[in-house]
Amino acid sequence: MKSAMALMAALLALPLGTSPVSAGGTWQVNIPATQSDLSPMFSFIKEIRHAFEDYDEARMPLEQREAWANRIARVCQTARPGAAENVELYVHACYECTTFLTSMNMGERRFEMCQAIVAGCLPYIDAVPVPLAMDLASQMSYALDLDGRPLTPQSRSAYRNTFVEYRLRVWRRVAAAIDPTWKENDPNNAVYANMAPPGGAYPSGVAPEGIKEPEIRQAYEKLLAENHRKAKRNNQQITARRNADTWRKRALGVDMVSLYGKGPVTDEDWEMLKAYLRVYVSDDGLRQEIYGKCRKAAGAEGEKER
Repeated sequence: MKSAMALMAALLALPLGTSPVSAGGTWQVNIPATQSDLSPMFSFIKEIRHAFEDYDEARMPLEQREAWANRIARVCQTARPGAAENVELYVHACYECTTFLTSMNMGERRFEMCQAIVAGCLPYIDAVPVPLAMDLASQMSYALDLDGRPLTPQSRSAYRNTFVEYRLRVWRRVAAAIDPTWKENDPNNAVYANMAPPGGAYPSGVAPEGIKEPEIRQAYEKLLAENHRKAKRNNQQITARRNADTWRKRALGVDMVSLYGKGPVTDEDWEMLKAYLRVYVSDDGLRQEIYGKCRKAAGAEGEKER
C-alpha cells in the first residue's frame, strides 16, 4: 500500500516538464484559517486530501476516481480568486488539484481536465511567486491545446507558440531574481549563527533585552539586523540560481526544443520564436543557444537568431 504522500514524493522527484515539479518546496496550498472567497475550494481540498490520504488504487474503483476527477474540474472551473490577495492561493490550490489529477489514475479524461485548469490559471502567472509560476507552467501539456483537445496540424503551431511564450515569460522572472553582484563565497556575505555584542562584556547569542547599556544594545541590534538581512539575501540568491539552472536545463533546453521536433515549423513560427526570445531573454548567448537547438530539433539548422 502506498500513501498519497509517498506517491507525491516519488512524483515530485521526476524531471521538470514530464510531471508536476515543485520549485516552491510544497505542492500543497497552505489553507488560511480565515474565511475568503475561496473557502468552498479549500473545503473541497481538505476533503480530497482526506480521501487520498492512504490511497491504494486497488481499493478505490475507477468509477470513484473518475467521480473525484469530475469534482476537481467543477470546483476549479467555478472558483475564482476575487480579491487580488487571493490570486496566489487560488493558483496554488489549482496546482494541488492538477497534481491529484495527474498522479492518481482518475480516468482517461484527467489530462484534459488538468490542461483546462492550467489554462484558467495562466492569466495569473506573472502575479504569483516565481516558484509557483514554474510549477504552473510545467503542467502545460505537450499534446493538448488550452481547451484540453488533442493537437491537430491546424492547432499545433498556435499552441506551440503559446507554450513557448509562457516558458520564456517565466524565464524572464527567474533571471530577474538573480543579482549578478552576489557571490556565494564572498566574505562580505558571511552570516553567523551567534553574534557577540560589541565591547566584550556580553556573551555571543545573548538576547538584546539582556543588555543594560542602550548604546551597546542598539549597536548589537544593528549587527543582528544586518546579519539577518545577509542571511535572507543569501537564501534568495541561492534559490534564484537553483531555479535558473532547473528552468534553463529542462524548460528551455528540453521542453521547448522538443515541440519544434513535432510537426512542421513555418517561417512565421521561426519569426515568432525570434520575437519571443528578444522580449524575454536578455542574454544573447542564451538566445542563440535556444534558437539553435530548436532549429536542430526541427531539422532546419543553419540560421542564427537575429
